[in-house]
Amino acid sequence: MGRRMSHSHKRASSRNAWFRMDVPKDIRHLAGKTSWQHSLNTAEPNLAAQRRATWSAHYKGEVIRLRMLAAQEAQQSTDALVDQAFDKLAQFSCSMDLAVAGELQKLASIVRSSWSNAHAQAVERQHLGEAWTSLLDPEPASIPSIDDDEERRRFQLRAEILESNAATSGIVYQELARELLSRGVYEPLHFAISYLPYLVPAIDLSTKAAYNCVAQAYLTRLAEHAFGSWPVGIREALRPVVTSATNSVAAPAIAPAPPTFPAALPCPAPAHHHTLSEAFDLWRKRKRITGKDKTADEFAKAIARFEELTGTSMVGAITPAMVRMFISLVEQLPFRPKKCVSALPLIEQIALAHAKALPTLSPPTVGKQLTALRAILSVAKDADWIASNPAQGISVEGATWEGDERDHFSDEDMRRIYASPLMTDPDACDDTMFWILFLAPFHGSRPGEHCKLKPSEIVQDDGEWVMRFRRDRRIRPTAAMSNETRPRRQKTRSSVRDVPIHWILLEAGFVDFARRQRNRGAEWLFDDLEADKYGDRYKYLSRRINDALRKLGIHEPDKSFYSTRHTMKREGRRLRIDNQSLDQLAGHAPVSVGGRYGQGSSTETLKADLDRLEFRSVPWDDVVVCAQKRLVRLGADRGGA
Repeated sequence: MGRRMSHSHKRASSRNAWFRMDVPKDIRHLAGKTSWQHSLNTAEPNLAAQRRATWSAHYKGEVIRLRMLAAQEAQQSTDALVDQAFDKLAQFSCSMDLAVAGELQKLASIVRSSWSNAHAQAVERQHLGEAWTSLLDPEPASIPSIDDDEERRRFQLRAEILESNAATSGIVYQELARELLSRGVYEPLHFAISYLPYLVPAIDLSTKAAYNCVAQAYLTRLAEHAFGSWPVGIREALRPVVTSATNSVAAPAIAPAPPTFPAALPCPAPAHHHTLSEAFDLWRKRKRITGKDKTADEFAKAIARFEELTGTSMVGAITPAMVRMFISLVEQLPFRPKKCVSALPLIEQIALAHAKALPTLSPPTVGKQLTALRAILSVAKDADWIASNPAQGISVEGATWEGDERDHFSDEDMRRIYASPLMTDPDACDDTMFWILFLAPFHGSRPGEHCKLKPSEIVQDDGEWVMRFRRDRRIRPTAAMSNETRPRRQKTRSSVRDVPIHWILLEAGFVDFARRQRNRGAEWLFDDLEADKYGDRYKYLSRRINDALRKLGIHEPDKSFYSTRHTMKREGRRLRIDNQSLDQLAGHAPVSVGGRYGQGSSTETLKADLDRLEFRSVPWDDVVVCAQKRLVRLGADRGGA
């Protein structure tokens, strides 16, 4: 076991406790010492522990900063070694242009051959004179680069025309090098890079980190080389060579004289004059967002984090490398930190998360930060503030959920919930929580949908009682608009639907509950719910219900109250209920079938299918009795209204 990285100790010459943290060996040359030590100016254990934690967080941040600096120094050193390798290639080829063109051709051959056997044959015919690859061979694994088939076809055509001409050799393939660099595609290029140590033995490819440094330097040299052999103005004459949203490395100059433009053409403002905040304001304007908006607030938070972690606010200065660094740091931020932690600078939060082994942000949450940054930079690109979006093509591993969002409740889970005092004791919870829990498994609705119901939306249709899930007409928010009066939205068009009420809910008196709410003039069916600042009436109730489920012993991380939605679908399939009915009840039906009112299965058919759901492990009689007792109490409390 190694020694602890930081600890408190006492010195014989001092009555105070001292802080000490060993400097990691890999950054001692930058720190200039082997340890950091400070007097804590107290001998009191609790106060000493607090001060030690403060120093520890500070130096954890210093470790991160110095390691980033070390990485920059390593990249600069690698860049110099790769430059030496290219100098030797230029000696062998008699010119740097020919050396770079040869490397670009080799790189492009590797990438193009990975697209398909047909592309591999085209490369071989173009550069070798005949095809060696068989179309019957197994198709290769494609190297991420140009992903669209039509874009690949155009690329191949341009390469065959321009790369065969010595005057324009490299002009097409350089675009591919820029694409690979912007995406950070390194590992598949090992064959193209593996010979560099033979040219310069000091080049190290022994570790992944070292290899990536070399690959980045190699691609950068190819992408930024200015060909003196190209005709003046050739790139402008042929632009665009490859149109790709992820192309973010600036094209090199190809002639000493800058291109000229007609005086009548407006010149876009220089990129360095525009900030992320300006791009965010433009995004809000284009989305017509006024007032409080959850998405806008999340985007603003992502931008603030990016500016703090990278020290960059100018859109024109942002590079793919910065975006990747931002993502790597955001992944280390603590999840739902306490206020005292969230008040710290982000780099100190990261250090504290490491020191205390705090849970960090999940990949989907990190992915949302990247999505926000990409969207804002896309607006900047559309406004011609930047030539390309540096966040395009970058992804967060694990951000996309593969599989069910929540697991279903087992029969034992259902019995544990609905046979508990929560659902059988009228005093165990408030009426709203009881009815929301009662409704959820039978109707398969999103839990939040019930919270947006109005008493007038519990109606009869063809003799059957139904719940009408509707959206409000969108209106421009005003300053006077409160959280309670914001227009209701539904997740999809198919969410707007009529859902019959299950016979057990009817027996329990749910319609009577809705009638009482309507008679007393309640705007909402569950009018005691408090909306958050975005108008979400389910948020706070959701926390209470999920806390209650945990107290009942349901601790699986993939189970929550939302699992009732999956449970309904699973029970329906067990009973062989028609999938169209299940989808229509849950709001999953396609727009062409049941997404609009009046289409899909009839109310009578839906009612017959719905009433078959009974969940065999639950004694519903006790829940019905509890509901009826609640109604009696409600009538007494309100004078029989």
